[in-house]
Amino acid sequence: MKQPTWKARGGVAVSLLISLAAALLIAAPVGHAQKPPMKHPTAAPAPLLNVRGLMLVFNKPLYTHLRAEVAEKPVDDKAWATVEQRGLEAAEVAYLISLRQADPPREKWVELTANLQRAGLALAKAAQAKDWGNTRGAYQGLLQRCNDCHTTRTAGKAPVLKP
Repeated sequence: MKQPTWKARGGVAVSLLISLAAALLIAAPVGHAQKPPMKHPTAAPAPLLNVRGLMLVFNKPLYTHLRAEVAEKPVDDKAWATVEQRGLEAAEVAYLISLRQADPPREKWVELTANLQRAGLALAKAAQAKDWGNTRGAYQGLLQRCNDCHTTRTAGKAPVLKP
């Protein structure tokens, strides 16, 4: 039987070293990736933005994009999906808004934000069905729910949204 050459034995040694190094890297903690378990649970995240901040950061861009996206009937599945996602965004932001403090009566605040969420979901559902007539109607309904809140809670301070 022929003995392996130095070159062949070196290749085996290099392969073993690489395997060993890889095993050590996998087992070793990397930076802050592995932390000891916390003794006390962390606090839940806290709101960072007030209602006005939510409007500026989330709703203003949402309104701007959605207005352009429903100016004409979506041309393909991707465009319909985008409108559906915008409806879901509006519904989720309505939830975030509902968590904020509002001047009394709280019941009216809950009603307004619940109506806004339902309108966002209606838009998502109409777009998912690719029903242009219902999508346009749901979009206008969503804007009406926004305006309901604007006129009820901040009359004269918030914009009146137009389709």
